[in-house]
Amino acid sequence: MAVNYVQVAHLVYTADSSIPVFSQAVSMMGANAVQVDGVLVVTGASGMKVDIEGSNDLENWSASFASTTKSTVGLISLAATGIAWQYVRLRYTPQSASTNVFSAGVSTSQN
Repeated sequence: MAVNYVQVAHLVYTADSSIPVFSQAVSMMGANAVQVDGVLVVTGASGMKVDIEGSNDLENWSASFASTTKSTVGLISLAATGIAWQYVRLRYTPQSASTNVFSAGVSTSQN
């Protein structure tokens, strides 16, 4: 199975830690593995948490099954395998009083 790549965030601005931001949904198209690669620019001490969520109906989303928190400027890489959902999306949550600009893409493949 071929690898499918979708850019899901391009210069997404987040600042309020009480309001997560969600990416568009990405169809797994029969794939069972996900790789997230992104770039984070942080203006604050806390950074941002990035979660991968899954759904079969685009309405009910699973709790995070993979996540990472980054508190400095740099690259974010996150992977998960054995995915049984039809769709995945990213949830970005600023940590306390930090302002972030984030760009990311999701690659799906058969593992």
